Amino acid sequence: MLKIIQLGGYLDKQIIETNQLIGNSLVYFDNENYYSELNPLGWLPGIIKYDTVSKKIDYYRFPTNVRIVSHQGEQDTLYYALMNWERDTVLVHFKKLNCTDFSDFEITSIQLEYENEIEKSNSKLNSIGITGINERYAIVSIPQINHKYGLPIYSQIMLLDSNEKKHYVFKETLGNNDSMLRLEKIVVSEDGKFLLLKTGNIGWFEKKDFWDIGRKDYFDQLENLVLIDVESFIKYIKNGTQIPDSFIIDKCSFESAFTNICVINGTLKYQRVSFTDNTTEFISYDINSKQTKKINIYGIYERIYNINESIFAVTTDENSKNIIDVKNSKCIYSAITPAEQIIYFDNENVITAIPQEGLKHEIINHNIIDNKVDKLGFGWFTFNDRQKILTIFN
Repeated sequence: MLKIIQLGGYLDKQIIETNQLIGNSLVYFDNENYYSELNPLGWLPGIIKYDTVSKKIDYYRFPTNVRIVSHQGEQDTLYYALMNWERDTVLVHFKKLNCTDFSDFEITSIQLEYENEIEKSNSKLNSIGITGINERYAIVSIPQINHKYGLPIYSQIMLLDSNEKKHYVFKETLGNNDSMLRLEKIVVSEDGKFLLLKTGNIGWFEKKDFWDIGRKDYFDQLENLVLIDVESFIKYIKNGTQIPDSFIIDKCSFESAFTNICVINGTLKYQRVSFTDNTTEFISYDINSKQTKKINIYGIYERIYNINESIFAVTTDENSKNIIDVKNSKCIYSAITPAEQIIYFDNENVITAIPQEGLKHEIINHNIIDNKVDKLGFGWFTFNDRQKILTIFN
């Protein structure tokens, strides 16, 4: 069941969502202009916590604007980093914030080298990634400063232990022929007990372009999906041993690609698009039972949805965006413009966002049963897919 929340006073801000739900409270990142000359090294001044029952809003301001912060996890902890730039080095301070009482803790610091002639605001070190696992652990990804084609995009991946106040560098090798430095996606299960790791920093559309021209020698063609329980993951990293092949649940090479990966209600869901036979496979993997369900559909689609045993697909080209009922090849909704964003839909309603001036959007509900159209709001929006919560900022 979709829940819609409207928050006033944020019309000209691009608020950023998190997956965090603390009791009845939702957590968002406040945001400033990405290109502000006043603070080019950071654009997140703080977090907004909104109690959906009492309607109370609490605000926490970071010590200084930040760019490096964790965006996912349903525990009450956020991780972030502050950077002190010197002549040839930068000192990165990793911290964690308890979003319940806003208590702030220093974890550890690392020193990294960088080329002084690079503008600090353009340094790839501003793209350090943090993924919170739980209230104790987080994963940090350090990008290559001078990345070259044919090399992984990360120079090192590390585990933060906020209890021990130290970090552990990952063993680089993954399985028999992959590298942890090729990590592209990290997803934490809702209960915090499992991690999904995907390697291969390439989009399915890029792979298809290579396939269409017959090229098979590009660097990122291998993609692995690793599903591992957090307890085993921590053990391997702290012991300095590689994650074995047994945790790799699926893989693909140049002939196919993974897309739309998520973990919802204890189920890993993703799509495999195959270029050899022009099909899209919708895959559901139950994490606890380890049972897999697959639905194979002819055609390559941007996104597939399985709703109440019905299969729908989103198709987009230069001139149109449509939702198709795959079984009977019927179009159930056509967007007004390809720029229109499909936020949510079910068997009765399609909710979309039509871009307006600046950061504003017109949010509309289209009832596809009786063709009724209702305007839900006007402004910026976020959508929490796990909780099915649409927030409109106006």
